[in-house]
Amino acid sequence: MKKVFSFAAAAMCVLSLVGCVGYAQPTSVVATPSSPTTPITPTPSSFNLTSKSFVDGGLMGSEFTCDGAGVSPALEWKNAPAGTQGFAVTMHHFPPANEAKHVYMVVFDLPSSLNHLERGSTTLGSWGINTVNRKTAYTPPCSKGPGRKDYILTVYALSAARVFSSGSSAVAMDDLLTAIKTTTLATATLTVGYARP
Repeated sequence: MKKVFSFAAAAMCVLSLVGCVGYAQPTSVVATPSSPTTPITPTPSSFNLTSKSFVDGGLMGSEFTCDGAGVSPALEWKNAPAGTQGFAVTMHHFPPANEAKHVYMVVFDLPSSLNHLERGSTTLGSWGINTVNRKTAYTPPCSKGPGRKDYILTVYALSAARVFSSGSSAVAMDDLLTAIKTTTLATATLTVGYARP
């Protein structure tokens, strides 16, 4: 009787182990992908800003400064990201330490159908104030001191057509950047220098 019991117990043990192995196998099969996966790589933005008036990293002519006619430069942007409903444009310069940035142009509420600003443009979109004379218009750079100064033009692709619920004549660059913080899909910049004669 003892031998029968031992044999039965051993058989149950073996069956139990086989059952455990059988239970573990499906788990390992499920955890192994049936086909290789391709890592998702973010696509770099091709949104870009160019100008007929100068090249990126080059020098602007005096016509865009206080030494000339003082008109705004021609700008063109391409390859805005999907979902773009409007654009904004700024132009600023970082002066020496201990001075706030100088802002020469703030434009917003530009429609998504627009992809450029003509030279001397003053009527498209809504214009914010510059920091030179606080007017809602382009003001030409008129930097003091010798040597080259760099000016940064930026276009913002926005997911909202309008930036502010109602037009305002006192929108500064910082006000604009705060307002579009959550709607900016992409930005493109163009840096140009000028050395006063």
